[in-house]
Amino acid sequence: MNIRVKYIRGIIISILAFCAASHSAEAITPSKSHSIDSICHILKQSKTPSDSLLLLYHIFDIDTHRKKSEMFDSIYNVAGRAGDTEARLDILRQKANYHQSNDSILDEIENIVAKFPISTDANETRVFVSMLRNSRATSSAANDLLIDRISSLIGAYSLNPPADINERIIRLYNICGLISRVTHGEMLEKYVDQLDELIMQMPSHSGAVRNLFYTRCALAFSRNDRHYRAVEADRNLLASIDRLEADYHAHGRKFRNYDRNRYICYRRLLGNYPELSRAEITSYYNAIRELVDKNEEIAADFNNSRRVDIFYQMATNQYDKAIQSIKAELSIQPDSEFRPRYTKFLMEAAKAVGDDKTQLEAALEHNEILKQQLHDKAVEKTRELQIIYDVNGLKAQNIAETMELNHTRRRLEQIAFLMACITVIVLLIAIMVLVRKINQGRQLTLNLAESNKQLSNERDKLERLKGELIKARDQAKIAEQQKSNFINNMSHEVRTPLAAITEYSQLIVDCIPEAQRRYLSRFANIVELNSRLLFTLVSDVLDIASLERTEISIQKKQVDLDKLCQMAVDSVRPLMKPEVEVNFLRGEKNAEIPADEHRITQILTNLLSNGIKFTERGHVTLFYEISTEKRLVRFTVEDTGIGIPAGQEETIFENFRQLDSTVRGTGMGLYIVRLISRLLGASVTVDSSYRQGARFVFTLPY
Repeated sequence: MNIRVKYIRGIIISILAFCAASHSAEAITPSKSHSIDSICHILKQSKTPSDSLLLLYHIFDIDTHRKKSEMFDSIYNVAGRAGDTEARLDILRQKANYHQSNDSILDEIENIVAKFPISTDANETRVFVSMLRNSRATSSAANDLLIDRISSLIGAYSLNPPADINERIIRLYNICGLISRVTHGEMLEKYVDQLDELIMQMPSHSGAVRNLFYTRCALAFSRNDRHYRAVEADRNLLASIDRLEADYHAHGRKFRNYDRNRYICYRRLLGNYPELSRAEITSYYNAIRELVDKNEEIAADFNNSRRVDIFYQMATNQYDKAIQSIKAELSIQPDSEFRPRYTKFLMEAAKAVGDDKTQLEAALEHNEILKQQLHDKAVEKTRELQIIYDVNGLKAQNIAETMELNHTRRRLEQIAFLMACITVIVLLIAIMVLVRKINQGRQLTLNLAESNKQLSNERDKLERLKGELIKARDQAKIAEQQKSNFINNMSHEVRTPLAAITEYSQLIVDCIPEAQRRYLSRFANIVELNSRLLFTLVSDVLDIASLERTEISIQKKQVDLDKLCQMAVDSVRPLMKPEVEVNFLRGEKNAEIPADEHRITQILTNLLSNGIKFTERGHVTLFYEISTEKRLVRFTVEDTGIGIPAGQEETIFENFRQLDSTVRGTGMGLYIVRLISRLLGASVTVDSSYRQGARFVFTLPY
């Protein structure tokens, strides 16, 4: 029950922090902000990881402007506690897509996916992450090695394709990516078609691989004016997006939408308007306008660029408007990747409206672009021929190697026949030898039987000994438990008489005449001092027993550090020696942190008491420093006592260990300090660089 409470509490704290950040995001509309508030309120009351998972997904889907990286791990962990493998793989795919340029994160995700049981969803996730990695590797591959690498990959794939369809998809996707670096002609389309056929055969659970493939195809074909192929890819992508969104909604994720993805597809489709009907052009443009009206992020993108209007105006023959839009766009973005298309549009529109000057300027620039494109096409064709030549050379080499292998195989068959004959002769000889060995083996069997009998007797003895050892171990455990119970009982029983001795000794002093009171007060003080020492010893024994059994819980609340330190100093003042001063040095600014006040006070009191015990004159000083960036508080207790010998900095924290046997004490104080600090997730160390006495540093994270 405690684990479950801590788990729910941790989720609520992280989501409340997330919600607070969401309120400050200007892009969130009031209705969405209200939805997040409602979800956070419900999340506080969720009782199962499954309920929390869906609520986390709602916040993830609504607040699209927040960095997704802050929620990936939270959703993955909650999905794991809910036993939802599908959700875990889904969030891993989204994390990989978000961090596709970060190789270390992709490595981490691949290692995680590899540990999942084999399934359609796990295989698709592995392929998806590999495709993202290949896209990055392809874009950064050296240009001078591309043709050799492509030839090598195509040759290896053609001659020895992998049996696993997932591995074939990964290999072929890598080949297509590399080919797109050197050519966009028939060769690229050939291998894209092969990849498309493989992906359609792939058992798909989420459609992530298909979506990535269609996106890459739509981009590549659009950039090279392959309008038909680009439109086909975007239509497939839209259909896949619709299916994916419907599946999410069917699983309760009602806030999940793909408006941004649809906007990009519609915009790209308008750019390939030569393959669209007039009705389709109008439909896609109206769909974009609807998305602009309801989504501020899309509206900002739409208003920052006139690309959509340019495509629509050219597609609907609004040439006057198109000329104005193109000129305005080129004045804002003169280095736009769409400049070749814009100059072509400008030339066509100017010709249609009779604007000879604009047509001439556009034609001159477009001619230069065409010259460069013709040169690029020639280079691409040369690269294609080079690749084909290299691949054919690899195939010819493979044929020659196959013929040589067949010749070698025939020679090996002849040698094998000869070896078989020799083997038969050897076997006959071996049979004769074996018959003789069998007779010897029978005698060995008899000897082994006798040996086995002896071993069996030894085994029985060992079993009896094992039983006796187990019995002795159990008795030792019982004795240890009885010892612990005895110590606890005795410690609790001793407290009451000690308190009575102290109180009654003081009562006796208070009841006698004033003349005799001063004489007896000295003895009463001695009784009180020794009672306090014995009481401290009992408390230490109880604390050690509880800490070693981890029975003590941590109770955190807001703690005023100045008050806490002052209270610790005041509690040890009765132990002060005449020539020793105990001080607390306040910082420049007071601070409050969430912490267990009692346990921190216990640590500081023990450290101060230890300093007083080993200091005959001078001071024992307590101060602290706080680091808000690292969320650490560093308490320091230093004294001017005898110090700690070099090499003994860790020995003093052992139980019942005293370096100076002449000083009163049990040697349990620092041991308790170390146990409590570990319980708090903190550390206590000795500063060996301090030479005027001893300095203890207690570092507490909060």
